[in-house]
Amino acid sequence: MVFNWLDFLDIADKLHEIGTMNTQNSVAAYRSAVGRAYYGIFCHARDYAEDYLQYKGEARGNDHYGVPKHYKKHNPQVSRELQQLHEFRNNDICRQRQFSAQLS
Repeated sequence: MVFNWLDFLDIADKLHEIGTMNTQNSVAAYRSAVGRAYYGIFCHARDYAEDYLQYKGEARGNDHYGVPKHYKKHNPQVSRELQQLHEFRNNDICRQRQFSAQLS
C-alpha cells in the first residue's frame, strides 16, 4: 500500500481546529499541526522529486536541505516554499527547546 503523505495535511487541519478551541492543549496542537503539515508537504515533494525529477535521496536527514536545493533547478517557487516551511518548523522546535530548558 502506498502512503499518501498529503493525508498529513488533513491531520494538521484537525490539530489546528483543536488548537483554536482554547484548551490547555492548544499550544501542543498548534505545534503538532505545524510539524505534520511540514512533514506531509516535504515527503510528498521528496517522493515526487525521486519519481519524476531524478532526485536521489540521502535518507540521513540531509534531504531536508537536498530536496529544496534540487527543486531550485526545476521549480524555484517550490524550492523557496519548502525552505520557508522548514525554517518555520525549525524555529518552532527551537522555541520549544528554549521553553523546556527554562522550565528545568
